[in-house]
Amino acid sequence: MESDESLAALRKDPRFKNLLERARANRAKVPARQFDFWVGAWDVYDARNLRIGTTDVVLRRNGHLLHATWTDAKSGTDSESFTFYDPGRGRWRQMSVDDGGAVMEYLGGYYDGGMRLMGRETVASGTSVLSRSTYSEIEGGKLRHVLERSADGGVTWTLTFERTYVRRSS
Repeated sequence: MESDESLAALRKDPRFKNLLERARANRAKVPARQFDFWVGAWDVYDARNLRIGTTDVVLRRNGHLLHATWTDAKSGTDSESFTFYDPGRGRWRQMSVDDGGAVMEYLGGYYDGGMRLMGRETVASGTSVLSRSTYSEIEGGKLRHVLERSADGGVTWTLTFERTYVRRSS
């Protein structure tokens, strides 16, 4: 609703903000739609507000699978992830592989205003670390993505990165 060009004129109507809030509240009630806010074409910025890459997220399989591709602006390396709601587990699952062979597998859910996923990252050599990832909507139709890692089984966490996603213009 925030990026659809056919709704541009409606966004000026004072009632649009209320409608948008109601739509977000309803989405949170339908588990399989809770991560739809990530769908789109994004420029990604680091904490210094430098553009570090792009992420494109599309819905596939009749809206049941989010397929994301990340491309690093400097190196050109990339990764792909598949994220979906697993009704049998009542949880969201995300699996990601980068072109260096690292694999990430997460489980989680939508709560406290964001998609919160936790699992393991394993590099090609087999070394593994506990990791948690949070995606949350922020003002202006942007996203905040925070990744943390723990080398001590979750006792302490270290911030790996904090990124801001800004929708690319079509």
